[in-house]
Amino acid sequence: MRVFLLILFSCISFALHAQLTVSEQNINASVQALAGEGVKISNVTSDCGGGSFGASPHGVFDDPFGITGLDGGLILTTGAARNVLGPNDSPSDGQDNFSQASDPHLNYLVSDQLYDMCKVEFDIEVTHTELSFNYVFGSEEYPEYVGKGYNDAFGFFVSGDFGGGVSGTKNLAVVPGSNYPVSVDNINDYFNYKYYVNNGLGATPYSNPFIQYDGYTRPLVARTNVLPCETYHVKLVIADVGDGILDSGVLIEEGSFQSNSPVKVEVAYDSERLGAAVEGCNDGYFTLVRTNEFELDQTKDYVIELNGSAKEGVDYLEVLEKTITIPAGEMSSDPIPIIAYKDSIDELLDIVRLDVQNICPNFPPLTTGEMPIKDNYEYNVPDEIICWGDGKYLNTEAVDSLDSFLWADSPNLSECLACASPFASPVVTDSFPVVITDRASGCEAFDTVTVFVHKVEAAFDFKGNDEYTVLDVDFKNKTKGATDYEWSFGDGSGSNEKNPIHFYPFVNEKDQDIREYPVTLIATHSKYGCKDTASAVVVLDETLFIPNIITPNGDFINESFTVEGISTGIWDFTVYNRYGDRVFFSSGYLNDWRGLESIAGFEDKSKELSDGTYFYLLENPKKDRQFKGWIEVVR
Repeated sequence: MRVFLLILFSCISFALHAQLTVSEQNINASVQALAGEGVKISNVTSDCGGGSFGASPHGVFDDPFGITGLDGGLILTTGAARNVLGPNDSPSDGQDNFSQASDPHLNYLVSDQLYDMCKVEFDIEVTHTELSFNYVFGSEEYPEYVGKGYNDAFGFFVSGDFGGGVSGTKNLAVVPGSNYPVSVDNINDYFNYKYYVNNGLGATPYSNPFIQYDGYTRPLVARTNVLPCETYHVKLVIADVGDGILDSGVLIEEGSFQSNSPVKVEVAYDSERLGAAVEGCNDGYFTLVRTNEFELDQTKDYVIELNGSAKEGVDYLEVLEKTITIPAGEMSSDPIPIIAYKDSIDELLDIVRLDVQNICPNFPPLTTGEMPIKDNYEYNVPDEIICWGDGKYLNTEAVDSLDSFLWADSPNLSECLACASPFASPVVTDSFPVVITDRASGCEAFDTVTVFVHKVEAAFDFKGNDEYTVLDVDFKNKTKGATDYEWSFGDGSGSNEKNPIHFYPFVNEKDQDIREYPVTLIATHSKYGCKDTASAVVVLDETLFIPNIITPNGDFINESFTVEGISTGIWDFTVYNRYGDRVFFSSGYLNDWRGLESIAGFEDKSKELSDGTYFYLLENPKKDRQFKGWIEVVR
């Protein structure tokens, strides 16, 4: 049977599936890490005999994913600390360190021989009336040896004066609400099962990849009443009972040894929503509140001290009474007012800190509370952006019942000047001053809301372009205040370009009627949603005509390839025969090709091309408009 007594981690680094880890650490550092609020630990000693190198019976654990319910801390075992790590693939895992042992307090709990004992002792000074800490017990003796008389033993023994004439040694490792020691027999599937975690039988495949022990407790709290400023002796000890075969272990949470303050500081204000005291209007209040209802029948006096960046008697009214009483039968003291003076110094934020003095020497304050002091009530009404011709309600997030509002009179504000959210409709950017008063405290805030008016003015003009055809219209966007553009050219097509060039339908017929196309531009600012529209009518009274036959026979009729509707002297004109050979080229065509072949860019007037069909390519200088087709030469 194993006796389980609290031991500290000094472990080797082992990973439990990247979830629970065990590692070695100096035993003094491990124990010091147990200290939390209101305690000091000193005079650490340990006796954990046996254990091969790298398999120490004590160590430290880290449990970031809460497998055990503890964050991390000290581990003490009757074999090897690393054996707590899963998976639970063995029903009888353990390390026998082959060492007999005895301890007077542990031997009082069990009569059999102790083996593989691990013991840690230290002194602890407390500042308050209770001492507590958190732990988990686990064992490989679960579940086979429940009720079989093999119970490894452990104890958390605290020695000292507990007040009321009671002194001596207490074992804190007991089942909650009883005096029964925590053991395999006393916490299991049948007894006190609400504190028990059944971790399986150690079979393969295993059910738990994280912890090897077949069973362990949920987090338990060891606690006892103590006397403030007294020093107590603590002994954490665990041991095997009857043999040294199966391991047991106890995990003690770091920082959980605490002697918590019997009082806390609460902060309140005339207007809680402001979250701070405000110079000249919103007073703050400190109140001392009991944390332990068991002391309700006692009158308690506490000495306070006011510190922080705010200076008593300079930044706020001096608090004359420095001893604060919580009367018997009351859970809290009378409020301690902090009345901040209104001054002209721009401090932005000051802090008043109330410290409750500790009667134990060399200890920090029992508890503290902080109160910010602001220069002014701060209320920010957001600026707005509207489109020209529109309006918007201001301050729409306001909670009207908590504040009152008074807006400066303006012809661009409607509804009412005492409304939280008046309607603003300026036609140019305008500003609107407002006074905001917190109803609970009377604190006033001043703000000015600017409504920015964004105006989109859509405009454009258009003209022809010599480098294009008479069917091409060059649109010039003269819009102000827009980011996006939507064109409709009146022929069923459109564009989103800022300055498009549009080619209207080409039918290649002479003497066409005048054509009119209604053009619309919708200009929009994408961020603000403002838009405007401009319209105009494009009138086309010229024709683009490209012939497909020429008769260069000297009768002065249809002598040359003449393209109507383009500017002469700037287009490139190329002619190919039916075999794809270039037979003519002109850069800056003058509408004068008469079926002659060109050599090195010049017509050879003595060399006429034979009658027949040829192919042409006509391109403008920018190479973004071209026409292809065939030409028949007939003499």
